[in-house]
Amino acid sequence: MKLFLLIKIALREIEVRKLRSLLTVIGISIGVIFIVIIISLSEGLISSVLGVLMELGKDVIFILPGKAGSTPRAALASGIEFTESDIEQIKKIPDVKYVFPITYLALPVKYLKDTEQTFLISTTRFSLEISGVFNIEKGRYFEDGKYEVILGARYGKTIFGKEIPIGSNLFIK
Repeated sequence: MKLFLLIKIALREIEVRKLRSLLTVIGISIGVIFIVIIISLSEGLISSVLGVLMELGKDVIFILPGKAGSTPRAALASGIEFTESDIEQIKKIPDVKYVFPITYLALPVKYLKDTEQTFLISTTRFSLEISGVFNIEKGRYFEDGKYEVILGARYGKTIFGKEIPIGSNLFIK
């Protein structure tokens, strides 16, 4: 009986305060939509990273830093990185042929006067040459120890709306 009375009072209040009820429904809807959009974007980014990793082959093992039992998605999003000591320990494991670090970052990149937030992969020249995933159409592999980048074929057009010629300066924070 009490529940029926509470529902009756609630429905009457909604009918009396129509504008307040409408604004509440709109606010809740917008909040839910934004949460869904943010989750979809983060899942898409993580799926993209994992897709690149899977292109390396079936005999490749990825060891990601993080807590025991965490998922690859959580490890990629955590920002935790291996130390040189960690990499040296992994190299000592029997039957391990190659070990190289790969770091995934979302950072602002400046080209000319434009700055855009973008997703970057940081690694060594050795890892690029061995993996065979990244084929270079124009230019060359970067030199270890120098601050150089390799851009994907569509990077400039996709991110900045214009081609970025080889030898251009990009500023990464």
